[in-house]
Order: sequence, then structure tokens, then C-alpha cells
Amino acid sequence: MPLPSLSREHQPVYREVMTSAFRMAWREWQYWPLALFASFLFTSGSYDVLLRSVDGMATLSNVILSSAPATSSLFSWMTASGDTIDLLLNVQILFAVVIVTLLILVSSCVAQGAIVYAIGAHKLGRKPTISEAIRVGGSVFWPVAALNVLSLSGIWILRMFMSFLLSMAIRTQGADMWFLYFISFLFFAAATFAIAVVQIFTLNAVILQGASLHESIVRGWKMLSEHWIVSIEIALILLATAAVSGGAFIVLCFIGSLPYFAATAAAVATNSVALLTATRIIGGLVFFGAIMTLAAFLTQLQYTAWTLLFRRLGEGGVVPKIKRMFRDASGINSAPRS
Repeated sequence: MPLPSLSREHQPVYREVMTSAFRMAWREWQYWPLALFASFLFTSGSYDVLLRSVDGMATLSNVILSSAPATSSLFSWMTASGDTIDLLLNVQILFAVVIVTLLILVSSCVAQGAIVYAIGAHKLGRKPTISEAIRVGGSVFWPVAALNVLSLSGIWILRMFMSFLLSMAIRTQGADMWFLYFISFLFFAAATFAIAVVQIFTLNAVILQGASLHESIVRGWKMLSEHWIVSIEIALILLATAAVSGGAFIVLCFIGSLPYFAATAAAVATNSVALLTATRIIGGLVFFGAIMTLAAFLTQLQYTAWTLLFRRLGEGGVVPKIKRMFRDASGINSAPRS
């Protein structure tokens, strides 16, 4: 007698979500520019937020160990010359950097709202234009900006605390301090992951459900607390995808560097400045374009995966694969067999 077909609840959710996410992220390449701008704030991605936070702890711990504050370095740069004209020029440069940074942050917040709206609308059968998505992203700028401030503030506080513990462990070299740092690091990793996932769930609730920021945060936390295993499954798949993509990109860069070095050698041998300049410009543009394309695709893949998971969780919940494997092995609540 054939086995009864499994219900949707027993299907591997990560396979359903990631298959659709890969397909949509690749086919809907017109949204890649939005995804690229959305990535500037380093939020809405679980594994990359965690990895960047861990990577920055060593640098921050060195700052804590250093006796010279960063502000003194900035003041020294601005007042390096006693000339008033040079001082005003340095102030103008600093002001321009601040303005450009603010513009990038604003565009990133708008792009986050735009990409989530575009993915959500596409799932419902619509295909919004980029201009329409940007208009929606602009209309929810303030809650999205507030959400990013809350997320980044929480992560920075955690990173400051971990960097302080790391600096103390390096300074004292005590086993008890290193043990405390290890235990705290486990908490830091879990808390950073939770902040990143709740942030993307909250973003979806704000844009796709029209909920207030407070209501969206509550919904995001509830989703993560009830479906944390599924969230970890999705995050691990995204991490593996990024690792494989990065490795493939390095291999392609090595292969692509062969004609670049050949052209450079030919330019040097023939003493051709024009060929050397053209080789460097074309090589730089190709390399830069490849990096931006890969970053845009991986970012859109993350937004698509988490948005599809958000919608999937809203359809009645899911059963993670680990629980299904336990059911099959133990026979508890498993599908009937004859």
C-alpha cells in the first residue's frame, strides 16, 4: 500500500523558501541596484551582520587598549597646519564626507523598504517598477530608519561589551577571564543573530502588513521565538551560499587575472602607456562591476529568502527539518505507515 502524501506542514520549508528565493533573486535582476543600496547599512542579513560584528571586535578592543582617543586623531588632522585656509579646507572636506554619508544612509533606508515591497508584491503576482518601489520605500522611511538605529545600536552595545571583555582577557591573560569571554561570546552570537532576524521580520511587518513599529517588533520577536530552528536553517544555507559564491569569485578572479597580466606585460614590453592605462581602467571596471554584481545578488537573495519565510510563517507556521527527523526516528507524531 503506498504511503500517504505528506502535508505541506511536513515539507522541508528551507527547500521551499530557498528554491523560490534563488529563482526570484536571479530572475528579478532589475531590483539588484535597490539591493545594493540596501546593503550599505549592513543590516537585514543574519550571518553577515554577525560576521562583521565579530570582525570588528578585535579592532575595537585595540582602541580600548590604546591610550589615545580617536577624537584626538581627528583634531590633529584638522589642525595639522596652522594656516587658516588649510583648516577651512579640512573642515569643508569633513562636512562633505558627513553629507555624503547621510545621503548614503538615507538611500539605504529607502532601498530597504523598496526591495521588501517589491519582493512582497511580486509574491502576490504583481511586478512593481523600481520607481513605484522607491516611492513606497520613501513613504516608510522614518520607521525603517528608526528600526535600523535600534538594530545597529543594540549590536554596537553588544560589540562594545564584548570588545571590553576581549581587551581585559588580553591584558590579564587569566583563564577565568578567557572563560568568561567565551561564555559571553556565545550569548553575543545568539543575541546578534536574534537582532538581525527580528529586524528583517519587523521590516516586513511594517511594509507588507502596515503595522506600527512597536507592533512589528513584537511580531518579529514572536516569529523568531516560535520558529528559531527554521530561521537558523535559512541562515546556514545563506552562509553556505555566500561562502561558495566567494570561493567561486576568487577562482574567477584568478582566471580573469591571466589576460590582465598578459596585457600589462605586453604594455611594459612595448613601452605603451596607452595600452597600460586602458588595461588598468578596463580591468578595474570589470573587477568593480563583478564585486557589485555579486554583492547585489547575495543581498537580494537574503531579502528574498527572509521575506518569503516571513510570508510562509504567516500562513500557519512550519515544522523544521530537525523536528521532522526526530519524529521519523522516534515514531512520535509521525505520518501513519502501513
